[in-house]
Amino acid sequence: MYILLAIIGAAIGALVNACIYWLGEIKSPASPWITAPPKIRRKLVHYLPVIGWLMRRGESRIVGRAFWIRPLLIELVWIIGLPFFYIWICNDGLTANVPPPAGWHLVWFVGYTILFTLLFVATFIDFDQRIIPDGITVTGTLIALVIAAAFPSFRLPKLVAGLAGMTVESVHFADGALRPTWHCGVFGLIIGLVVFVVWILALLPKHPLTELNIRGLKLVFVSTVRLLQSNGLKLRERARKQGLTLLTIGLIGSALIAINWSTLPGSNWTSLFGGIVGMGLGGLSIWLVRIVATHSLGQEAMGFGDVTLMAMIGAFLGWQAALITFALSPFAAIAIALINFLITKDNQLAFGPYLCLGAMITIFRWSVIWPKALPQFFAMPFLLMAVLTASLFLLMIMMVGVRKIKGLDNESTEDTSG
Repeated sequence: MYILLAIIGAAIGALVNACIYWLGEIKSPASPWITAPPKIRRKLVHYLPVIGWLMRRGESRIVGRAFWIRPLLIELVWIIGLPFFYIWICNDGLTANVPPPAGWHLVWFVGYTILFTLLFVATFIDFDQRIIPDGITVTGTLIALVIAAAFPSFRLPKLVAGLAGMTVESVHFADGALRPTWHCGVFGLIIGLVVFVVWILALLPKHPLTELNIRGLKLVFVSTVRLLQSNGLKLRERARKQGLTLLTIGLIGSALIAINWSTLPGSNWTSLFGGIVGMGLGGLSIWLVRIVATHSLGQEAMGFGDVTLMAMIGAFLGWQAALITFALSPFAAIAIALINFLITKDNQLAFGPYLCLGAMITIFRWSVIWPKALPQFFAMPFLLMAVLTASLFLLMIMMVGVRKIKGLDNESTEDTSG
């Protein structure tokens, strides 16, 4: 079993490397899956995990110094890590050594392996090119919603005390409060459809919403209308195809959500609704931070790829885990960014990788985080909203301060140069 998992891990690692070089805007000659540069001949062995990169070390003079080290390490991490992740899941690491119902281990293992694959690809593309392609986040979000609808046990687990001892249940989207039933009615269907449609509209290639005012909303509306008009602006063919694809996904997805609500058992709809709420609140949290930071700094502070990435994480893990992920990510960002600045003097921060790292930490420490977070944070929704509102307000004040400090630095530099 472990040898088989190592082989699967090698294949996933090779897929991760292929997607890193394929989905980015800039195609790297380091990739064996694109046309080889002059003076380089591809052999069949070059496509094998690990061995292929070792065999290509001699291309460093043409492709770039030590280009082969990172992809080789990525594949080794998957070869070694996937069997250990399987052992951890099967030994009830996600549930603090309390066995879940039969079959839950496999659902968790497959589902979170898919999530980790997507997070790896997003991380290294963002490191290299400061972008997170929609091909990763949109595809990942749709996969997460499909898994949530098909397997209610996919939601993160929690421990519940009963007469027979501790048992494992799935985290509910309204945990911490009385279990609602409104989401199973028409109002729940409307909420699910609205969130999904807004997500689709936000992804359309148009002017992004970066201002919380009438002007910002007007720009978004006008650019969306022009995108859909055949006689509108002469957009690139790629943008038009992307818009039509997203609208098709929106129509099909909305129909499937309605079918799920009307035909499948209540537990399946509750699981899907939790994924939709996680997608909406996860993306909204980063969207608000992006708007506040951009408005305060006077320049774009975060890319929209971070918004879609957090929406994907929320669809996989639920809105509670998405907010925990967002809370953990700055600590990883500060430490790694400081080291990166001391080594390279690069003060640009790609925030996506730290959201990915925060999501991984949330999963591996879930059995410790959730028992502490539920009674102190998520059980009081009004306190939660107050804390989030205060955090956004403090962020705006901090960003304005950073903007003024930068302005003072620029003025002092001009005075010195003059």
